[in-house]
Amino acid sequence: MPIRITNNIKKESNPRYGRIPKIVVVVILGFADVVISLLLVPSGIKNVRYLSSADTSPIVAITKHTPASLTANALSSVAVEASDTPVYSTSTVPPVALATHLNAPSAIKAVYMTSWIASDKTLRERLVSQVLAKHLNTIVLDVKDATSRTIFSVPDVETFIASLHERGIYVIGRLTTFEDPAAAAAHPDWAVKNVSVVENNGVMSTTSTVWKNKGGLAWIDAGATPFWDYMADLGKRSYATGFDELNFDYVRFPSDGDMSRVYYPYSHGKSKAEVINNFFSYLDTTFHPLGIPISADLFGETTTDKDDMGIGQVLENALRHFDYVDPMVYPSHFANGWDGWKNPAEHPYEIIQYSMGHAVNRSKILSTSEGTTTTMKLAELRPWLQAFDLGAKYTPFMVDEQIRATNNVGLNGWLLWNAGNVYNVNSFSEISTTITARN
Repeated sequence: MPIRITNNIKKESNPRYGRIPKIVVVVILGFADVVISLLLVPSGIKNVRYLSSADTSPIVAITKHTPASLTANALSSVAVEASDTPVYSTSTVPPVALATHLNAPSAIKAVYMTSWIASDKTLRERLVSQVLAKHLNTIVLDVKDATSRTIFSVPDVETFIASLHERGIYVIGRLTTFEDPAAAAAHPDWAVKNVSVVENNGVMSTTSTVWKNKGGLAWIDAGATPFWDYMADLGKRSYATGFDELNFDYVRFPSDGDMSRVYYPYSHGKSKAEVINNFFSYLDTTFHPLGIPISADLFGETTTDKDDMGIGQVLENALRHFDYVDPMVYPSHFANGWDGWKNPAEHPYEIIQYSMGHAVNRSKILSTSEGTTTTMKLAELRPWLQAFDLGAKYTPFMVDEQIRATNNVGLNGWLLWNAGNVYNVNSFSEISTTITARN
């Protein structure tokens, strides 16, 4: 049982938000995602397009040592400028004999890197040097971000990943999933819709347009199975390029916009939790037979909420299908008043300990309840932690506090998020991993 900080406040076993309506909490979390996404994009999304079927050359089988020549066609023309001039072609793909992979460290200590930083050799090497100096061992690198930009616009991505491996750095490929404006533009039939009733000369009719969130970005209906195949192809291609693990983010229904007239062409009439669970199962059966590790990012609230929060995410469903489940338990993303904390961002240790402690307990319960009837191995919990200023100025000590809380609930792996890739952190060899109580 994890240590519980009471702070003289009565806690519920499954906390809600005091007087805060739950839908408000979900909208706040979704809007925070939009803000973070836009921070990643200095030049907008007009120069990125959806990867067409002609570009998605099939990768039939992936092994631990995949000749790059087998995937050269699949790696070309992934991101294309508005003029349709390929960023690079097969003739300019650097020759790499083998795409090798590292096994995951026993305790993953990671930071996030955008494809924009990866495209600049000076900036990326500055961050890699910090990773090594701070005794980290993993980089989470965007394969596809929330604007549809892909890592394959970086001509030397294979060489870069190989250089990370040479320095002992495990590389996780982050794939933003259902928020994909370029795919929605190319395939509006896959997209979430905005439906309105229009009267014209006394005749009522309906109009349908592509729905967009508060940031102006379109989403794919999570039930659109043709898009699932696209994500699978992108994942396989990423693994063939050298990524050691595939991390699926935005694996949910949208929450941050005018939801009053929203329509899901593929998921209409279905349970959102069922749709998302089916997608989880699809990823499981697609990648695990190939020996490819996969992980999923979930809203931080999924650690304590047992319903799907209106976005389709249920912790237990994810635990059954992935190697790692990564709740985004940034203290600033919990609404003021959550679990009795006036400003959760000011209490990094308590928020992480409480949320991840609940997640650990739920995983143990699930393992016990299903362990006698199945050989299924549940996912390892591995939280995303806050390394950015929001709700409070996040000092190195506040980052350390989150890591100590993670350790104290029995977990040893974590990921640090900063949208600008600027990490004001201590050396992680200096953080005690001993499970100790705090006064």
